[in-house]
Amino acid sequence: INILMCFVLTYTFYNTFHDLSSPQNDVFFKFLGGENRHYSFVSRIIHHNIYYGVFFERKEKCMKNLKTLVESQFPHISRGLGRGGDKKSAFTLAEVLITLGVIGVVAAITLAVLIQNYQKMVWTKQLQKSYSTLNQGFQKMLADDGVGLLSQTETFSSIGGSLNNGSNGAQYKSCTNSNALDSDNCKDFYKNLGKYFKIISIKNRTNYQTYYLDGSETPSYYGFSSGNTIYLADGSMIILYTFYSQDHSNNINNQMKGRVGIFNIDINGNKGPNKWGRDIFYFQLGDNGLVYPYGSHATSEYDSTNGDPEKYHWSSSNCRSMSACCPPDINGTYTGCAARVLEEGKMNY
Repeated sequence: INILMCFVLTYTFYNTFHDLSSPQNDVFFKFLGGENRHYSFVSRIIHHNIYYGVFFERKEKCMKNLKTLVESQFPHISRGLGRGGDKKSAFTLAEVLITLGVIGVVAAITLAVLIQNYQKMVWTKQLQKSYSTLNQGFQKMLADDGVGLLSQTETFSSIGGSLNNGSNGAQYKSCTNSNALDSDNCKDFYKNLGKYFKIISIKNRTNYQTYYLDGSETPSYYGFSSGNTIYLADGSMIILYTFYSQDHSNNINNQMKGRVGIFNIDINGNKGPNKWGRDIFYFQLGDNGLVYPYGSHATSEYDSTNGDPEKYHWSSSNCRSMSACCPPDINGTYTGCAARVLEEGKMNY
């Protein structure tokens, strides 16, 4: 910082005083208490600083010469004038430069924190908006069909493919991001889904790398790098998803009324940083038409064998066993952060 300031100040003096034959500079020198006889001294120091002190890394010489120039040749600047013309003590150039350097460091640190906090606020707003949009769409789906469960709607009844046997004995069909877009599993489902969400396109994504909060890459076996992606008009995209024609577990007597979907949403699409807990969040879809952030009381109740809404909550001591923690556990999973952000109203981690 000091050498940069030295260069800037030297360059400024050079551009101000290099043409000392002009009437303006003659007046200015007299105002400072000097005359044109200073030219040879000033010119020598300035040229020496520019061509040797800065560009040839003689930094100490640059600072020393510039300090000599200001304090010795322009005492009115470095010391100031008091009443009656008496000199009074003032800050030296070195002290000013040191102070500016400290201010610059503090400002840089403060600015970085402000930028980070602002970005967290933006991500929080985007998450809240996506969460609201999803809930409105599925609730409208129920209202249009006049039913109480998504599994009873035309959209979810259109999920095709072969039947699978669930743990509760129920048979179900599914549409996943790995199905071909024109397969019987998803073709009609996507068409009906588009009635309730502004879908720009559904296409296979490639080279989509996701990251943990610490910057390390998410392993490829999680399946995020490729697969069908639902691109929405607000810039978000639904990734790594599975939708079921009906719930297939033993946990239907809870506030979710069963689960008919699990999916991840990247709230700003490919824009980045593509990090869990920042712009990528995990949700589950209840058969009641409500979207639940994973790690919430509702998903905890669904996952726990005794229907305990606290057992796998993002803040509980058991959250690690279901990878629902936020802040993340030592294994680096962040799937409970959507619940935390939506509950607290901010990205407080």
